[in-house]
Amino acid sequence: MTLQVPKALSHEEDLPDDEEKLALMLYFKKKDANKDRFLSKEELQAGFKELGSIIPTKLRAKHALNHADRIGDGVISVDDHDQELRGVVEYALRRGFNLRHIYIAGVS
Repeated sequence: MTLQVPKALSHEEDLPDDEEKLALMLYFKKKDANKDRFLSKEELQAGFKELGSIIPTKLRAKHALNHADRIGDGVISVDDHDQELRGVVEYALRRGFNLRHIYIAGVS
């Protein structure tokens, strides 16, 4: 089995369309295991692990939190109009993640 490493995106025009962004938003919302409407560091770790992160998921989750946690409370709000969840999706897309990585990693 060939391992595929996500390629980081560098330019705005390289970003996926709105449909792919919406799909990743829904994906991360489903990672809210305790249904408290927030993604904890552990829930982010689980999400990035399932997406096939090569970098340790603790580090990946920390970077996602640093990028998207606007109020500094250590969690990401998953409310529909919240910019924090959009920030996590932007972070994931810029690092080359998409839902195809779930199938590459062998999770269905």
